[in-house]
Amino acid sequence: YEAAAHHRDAIRTVRQISERQKMVSSGSDDIDMFGFHQDGPLVAVSAFHMRGGRVVNKKEMFWEDQKDFSVPSFLSAVLKQYYLDALFIPVEIHVPARFDDEMLLGEQLSRRKGCRVEIRTPRRGGKREMMELVRRNAKLIFDQRFRSKTLSVTAIARDVEKTLDLEKTPKRIEAFDISNLQGSDIVASMVVWHEGYMAKSEYRKFIVRSVSGGPDDYKSIYEVVQRRYRRLSKAKQRMPDLILIDGGLGQLHAAQRALDDLNIVDQPLARIAKRE
Repeated sequence: YEAAAHHRDAIRTVRQISERQKMVSSGSDDIDMFGFHQDGPLVAVSAFHMRGGRVVNKKEMFWEDQKDFSVPSFLSAVLKQYYLDALFIPVEIHVPARFDDEMLLGEQLSRRKGCRVEIRTPRRGGKREMMELVRRNAKLIFDQRFRSKTLSVTAIARDVEKTLDLEKTPKRIEAFDISNLQGSDIVASMVVWHEGYMAKSEYRKFIVRSVSGGPDDYKSIYEVVQRRYRRLSKAKQRMPDLILIDGGLGQLHAAQRALDDLNIVDQPLARIAKRE
């Protein structure tokens, strides 16, 4: 039913665009229109390219890391990035809100184009109605991109809970892997999955110090797990809902010993290993 609703909304939007674009311009002005939809750190942007009063192209852009979202700052950054190396610049750019340096950006784009480029926020008439359709399209692509992902992530998290017999559905998972570079330099990597998304800003690398003379995955895992969670314990930070170790039973037991030596109990711990 949800997929059918998305298709229905998409068809309705296309029909309304076809009707509205006749009202926007009877001339040959070239206009780019931007709309966005945001929920937490997730943002979808829809860009409509109008040429001669008709929509000839659409572009979609997505962000998953906008934790400190500000509409003016975001719009400014998007337009600067969008037109940085653009081969074509329209005479009008329509945005849903004003931002501080829009006049300066308009002047820069005007110099590049060789004629006046205006950045506007339509308040009435056909252009305002067209902007509303662009906004609605942004909401539509947001749902298609993120809502289905959220649903699948929830299902995956519940499967992990059920498979590992966890007490609760995991919201944060930290996973460790050991890499032996050229047989001597040993580096451990930690990746973080948080509420459905890979939290790349929280990834960590550890240079293994306790191993020399050749690889020792067990000793390496023991060291990095102990270093990571000794630091969390001292800072009184919350432990992850699940720790994953890339390896076999030996690596898993080494990680458990590291936690035991830190007096960390009842911590969900599991391993990931390739099938033989």
